[in-house]
Amino acid sequence: MEGEDCGSAAPAVVQTGRSGIDVYNAHCFACHATGVSNAPLVAAEDWQVRLDEKGYETLLANTKAGFNVVMPPMGTCMACSDDELKAAIDYLLYGE
Repeated sequence: MEGEDCGSAAPAVVQTGRSGIDVYNAHCFACHATGVSNAPLVAAEDWQVRLDEKGYETLLANTKAGFNVVMPPMGTCMACSDDELKAAIDYLLYGE
């Protein structure tokens, strides 16, 4: 009612998706933890070279489309949102 205090209504819960490490552990670990087919390891120096040469948006596009015949589209995470893929890329780039 107008003018009355609503008391202690619980705030709405906002779903933000999975963290980068969660996506990595579920979909990226098999190749990026071992370097299978030259997949860069987490926070490896060659990520910076890729980032400098191609840019972040190209890394995201390659993640979504698949890369070099070896990496499958979406890194097998077909249900991942762009934000979840970006979080996984950030984890791979920086280990955080």
